[in-house]
Amino acid sequence: MVRSVLNSRFHPPISCMRAYAHPNPLTVLANRALPELERLDGGTNVALLRAELVALRNIAESASAETAFLQTQRCLSLLRSISEPPLLLDGGLDGYRYSPEGFTTFLSRLAESLERGANQGLYPTVIEIDGLRYQRLDGELMEQSDFFTWTPPERTFVARGLALYLPRAVAEFLPVVKHGRRKGDSQGFTVARLGQEVTGPGVALLLGRWTEQMEQIYITAAAEEQYQIFRRKLGDGHAVYYY
Repeated sequence: MVRSVLNSRFHPPISCMRAYAHPNPLTVLANRALPELERLDGGTNVALLRAELVALRNIAESASAETAFLQTQRCLSLLRSISEPPLLLDGGLDGYRYSPEGFTTFLSRLAESLERGANQGLYPTVIEIDGLRYQRLDGELMEQSDFFTWTPPERTFVARGLALYLPRAVAEFLPVVKHGRRKGDSQGFTVARLGQEVTGPGVALLLGRWTEQMEQIYITAAAEEQYQIFRRKLGDGHAVYYY
């Protein structure tokens, strides 16, 4: 069997992981996540994730490409199901569909995500959301009664798109969030849309455009009883981005 070296832009299809010459990102994923699980409280999903990661580690160097991919997806899905995941990875990885031609792209993206998580802070200067490059803004949301507010860095600030980035959040555990420009008009607030493809862990909430006529944005949970959940998620860490 011919061994080959990954190029992020081109790589012949892999039929078996024995043909993969780079440090195997599947092995890296398992070896990095397993020790982190020991710090978490026990639970069904944690126990399942531990078993799936062990299985991934056992097959990562020898399984067929499709088997390795499916096992990795099982692990990624369970990682996303834990409210405090032991690893923060690219949010789009578990949305991949297998194809022989696309598998090396998946491996490359997983390797980049693992490296980024190890060497970069939670809030990079630039993140990509749905194919658009967003830049980080200084400052955090400020709490006002049952709302959080954000004020632009200067009155002349404009943006084609604003996003609230929560790197430790998991979409399934995040309440529906709404936003608006006038606090007294909460019934007319717009529901924040989830970014579908984020080059980083966690969740990005898209908050729409920003023009010079806007002075502040108000953000809150769509359901009043979920406000404290949203508050805790913001407390886990957040940043505002724009493009």
